[in-house]
Amino acid sequence: MALSRSWVLLVNSAGRSQPAPLNINALGRRAKSAQKSSIRGQCDNAGLTDRAVDMFDRLIGAMSRKAEGRHARAFQGDANAINEKVRLYARIGAALIAAHEAKQDAFSAIAT
Repeated sequence: MALSRSWVLLVNSAGRSQPAPLNINALGRRAKSAQKSSIRGQCDNAGLTDRAVDMFDRLIGAMSRKAEGRHARAFQGDANAINEKVRLYARIGAALIAAHEAKQDAFSAIAT
């Protein structure tokens, strides 16, 4: 959509103006900037599309990194629990072998 010359001049002058004479607080500055971007984006739809694609790409990338981090932390927690169980079974196995070689009761060997 092509804007008239007067709109383009208005957008350009809005970009050069200071927010103080317009009695605009911080929220107003952001709104003014958003309006300028919106009007400018109508002149350049390809730029707006590129910005939207970039924003979407950053959003998906952030979500992916967060999911990978959660997966890695969960996997590390599972690996630690598995290692503890393996060590326990190794101690039980060693106690059973020692009890068998000494011709002792297996249950009493495990209990100690």
